[in-house]
Amino acid sequence: MLFSIFLCLLGKSKLEKMKRTTLILILSLFSTLTYGQVTKSIVITGSVKNNESPFVSVEDTLLQLSPGGGFFFKRNISHSRYYDIKYKEKKFKVFIEPGDTVEIIMNAVNPDERIHFRGYFPPINRYLHQKSLIDKQLTDYFNSNTLKWHSLFKKNETNFLKELDSLRNLYLQPLEKLESKHKEEVNQKFLFTTRKDIKFTFDWFIFYYPYFHSRFTGEKVNLTKETRAYLNDINLDHPWLLEIDNYNQFGEEVLRPKIRKEFNNNKSLKNSDNRWLKASLNIVSEYFNNRETIDYWRYLFIKNHIEDNGVKNIESFIENFREKSENEELKKDLIKIYNIELRKRKGHPIMTYKTVDGFQLDAHIFMPDSLKKGDKKPVSVYFHGGSWSEGKPAWHFGQSKFGFVKVCIEYRTYDRYGVLPFEAISDAKSAIRWVRQNANELNADTSKVIAFGNSAGGHLALAAAMLDTLDEPGENQKISSRPNALVLNAAVYNLKNVWFDYLVEDKNKITAISPLQNVKKDLPPMLIFHGEADMQSSPFKFCKQFVEKMDSAGNEVYFYPLEGMGHFLWRNGHYWQISEKAKRDFFREMGFLKKINPGL
Repeated sequence: MLFSIFLCLLGKSKLEKMKRTTLILILSLFSTLTYGQVTKSIVITGSVKNNESPFVSVEDTLLQLSPGGGFFFKRNISHSRYYDIKYKEKKFKVFIEPGDTVEIIMNAVNPDERIHFRGYFPPINRYLHQKSLIDKQLTDYFNSNTLKWHSLFKKNETNFLKELDSLRNLYLQPLEKLESKHKEEVNQKFLFTTRKDIKFTFDWFIFYYPYFHSRFTGEKVNLTKETRAYLNDINLDHPWLLEIDNYNQFGEEVLRPKIRKEFNNNKSLKNSDNRWLKASLNIVSEYFNNRETIDYWRYLFIKNHIEDNGVKNIESFIENFREKSENEELKKDLIKIYNIELRKRKGHPIMTYKTVDGFQLDAHIFMPDSLKKGDKKPVSVYFHGGSWSEGKPAWHFGQSKFGFVKVCIEYRTYDRYGVLPFEAISDAKSAIRWVRQNANELNADTSKVIAFGNSAGGHLALAAAMLDTLDEPGENQKISSRPNALVLNAAVYNLKNVWFDYLVEDKNKITAISPLQNVKKDLPPMLIFHGEADMQSSPFKFCKQFVEKMDSAGNEVYFYPLEGMGHFLWRNGHYWQISEKAKRDFFREMGFLKKINPGL
């Protein structure tokens, strides 16, 4: 597609699969077009007048410019494709066919305007350059933190679609001009896929108009019958669409409402594991007819499930794909991904901590090497993130860096079991209780149970510490389900307007599990890390309010606001530099590690 999306994890509602970090939408074409498999060499050469840099890059290859500003790049390729060119901060693309040459002549004084193309069909590369200038011109329209983005989605549907059409035409008009002027010469597949790419980009905006309009105005709207019919007519069942980069991202948006309906209404999926995956594969069978697209989407949904949820109980899906797929490359890749994930489940004890509705929930145990007979160690209990809709214990696998017993918990999520955070809270409390109940087998010090949680997992750790409700019926409540300390990374403190809001009729039930609304005295000590730039997934302001309330109630909080960091702290190297020392100091303060004697 003509877009790259980096989106926050919000769950299974309007934006349930919009993934990770700040939302930035930048138009850029990344398609790869196939025209046979004969390998031929291509050459990209060029010169930079008034050169101001020693290098230019083509794809990932850094080329040293000659004293006259020249460069030369040669590769063997079997199909038409795009190459990314970068000179200083200037980025653009060129399109080339096997056996051809593209020559680029630019002037460093003004590379945006003073650039020329020779060799393989210059009109296409001039269009791509013009497109890059339009991208630059419209940057503010495709960044969720700008006034133009907000202004666009605040409009009523008629004016929204009108403005969207005007933006779309900025790309289509020069493309149509290219086609009309070079009708016999221009690559027809280039035109066709480029046009589809533009269409998919702006259709994405239409899909999410109701969500963003409601978010920015407070007014809930539904798309008109005509607009819904337009979106319903989108056809993804063409093999050549697979050649458009990010086709899968847009396709998931088209398919998601259909999958959600199947997920909710198919009675045979009730009380089944890996429910969203099953619903997805059912829709693939119904929606697609072309063998290539069927194989691709089945592969994609299984692959995504492994990445987001793990491999537990999906062997039958792998075997089915192995038997029915006609794409040997996809089969090989999927089996490789499956086996890599499967190996992660080996080499450590896996115990069932809870059986509920016929499902066995796992606790993955990692013992420290230093463990001696009779030792009683602190226990780190890890709850993964994933917006209560996805996630897997494997994200936290490995021994504790602090010599603790480490337990990574599988809890019920919406994707796999069709349950909401209420059930996940019950599982979190069961896990803490199970650790204490099995202290001898785990070599656990029951007075030193630390709940670790990222994002939604942080919310579950908080719920186990703060709530006196949602205990699993039949459990021995004389054994405490409250951790002795918490370590929280970008935890969710306020559940107002969460993705599952529309699924809960009584909103008081959501308030009842929201940490910000349930602060009281005598809560366990907490070590809290939160990015000050977290604006959407778990806004920093709510974390700050939570810390203030905790302080006012007399609770012990160690707070690390992290400047410039967004939601996914653990992807930032600077976070680890800060957090590892902070954790060690916290554990010493709590008596979980020996304090350093400054006199030694």
